[in-house]
Amino acid sequence: EMALRLANVTSKDLIVDAGCGDGRVCFTAATKYGARAVGVDVDGKALREAAEVRGALGLEKHVRLLHEDVEHYDFRNATVVYVFLPPELFAAGTRLYNKFLDVLVAGNRIVTACSVLDYLAPVLVDGPKERMVFVYDKESVANAVLVQDAERPANTMMPMSLEEGNNAQAADNALISTYRSGLI
Repeated sequence: EMALRLANVTSKDLIVDAGCGDGRVCFTAATKYGARAVGVDVDGKALREAAEVRGALGLEKHVRLLHEDVEHYDFRNATVVYVFLPPELFAAGTRLYNKFLDVLVAGNRIVTACSVLDYLAPVLVDGPKERMVFVYDKESVANAVLVQDAERPANTMMPMSLEEGNNAQAADNALISTYRSGLI
């Protein structure tokens, strides 16, 4: 929710959730913001569950779910890309790195949760430590600084204690339960 709000998502956007899992970001984009959404993931079980929720919510016309490796997905039509993946998948020099730069140079936005694109300067950072959100856009590319400091750690996930992780998971599970019960 916060990530989509900070990215200024509107009904004109096409959100691509790279590594969508159970589809919650796609469902929120469609129900709360009226955006179209595509969820891409390699986890067939999570996608089947997401398809059930999508059907229960009546979002078949607004949300597509694809069983595909995000490294092979074509992001050209995305206006917002949401990423909650291990940062090594989109580190400088990877296939996703180049695809993400193309998204940004085209004037679109990337939102990451809990991880950063070390090679770019975010235009917005917000949220509590365990739910930090970073927003990148074309300006991020213009303000990019090549990191040459060997002392700086590589692109890593934000630290999260076990308790913070359990609280975050409980909040996520409550949201999915709400979707499944038809309240949203």
